[in-house]
Amino acid sequence: MELLKVTENDYQVSNWSGGQTTEFYLSPTNGEYRPGNFDYRISSATVELDTTEFTPLPGYKRIILPLQNQLTLENNAKTITLAPFQKYYFNGDDKITSHGKCVDFNLIYRSDLEGHINFLIDNKSLKLKEDTEYICYFLHGCSVIFKDDESMQSKFVSKNESLYFKTNSTSTMFVTSAAGSSINPMAILVWTSEKESK
Repeated sequence: MELLKVTENDYQVSNWSGGQTTEFYLSPTNGEYRPGNFDYRISSATVELDTTEFTPLPGYKRIILPLQNQLTLENNAKTITLAPFQKYYFNGDDKITSHGKCVDFNLIYRSDLEGHINFLIDNKSLKLKEDTEYICYFLHGCSVIFKDDESMQSKFVSKNESLYFKTNSTSTMFVTSAAGSSINPMAILVWTSEKESK
């Protein structure tokens, strides 16, 4: 398994109507953040206004979760209040109004894909699927161990860095806090998959 570390110097930072967005990863890497020009995008945004309108993205789905502070969303007539690390799934063309200042984490993916977000907890292993592309964003510095039937490798990753990797077989991922004390979650693991036929 090849591990690619992505640092803060590699991230793309831009402004949006409610604050600033940091793009951690865009697939394909030669794509463009416009509807129809990318498969999925992983980012974090600051929400600096009390009330903001989300940019519509027809043809995509989204998962959002606040990293800091509470976030309240209005989706048509429905009101959803999210605590830190609580996920909300919605369609990219939904009319969303947000209330509250926060820092959030986003996965935007084509509507013909499935999007997944999981959390890595200190000193707990997580099983990875075979032949799957993952991106892991680290909220804290930690040591990461990958193990499959044939090999084991480790990597140290600092806070706000990411790891990109693609598995060849079923494997296990394990994180240990560099600070010596648990601050969970340690990291956010993201992947997409083809929709299963019914």
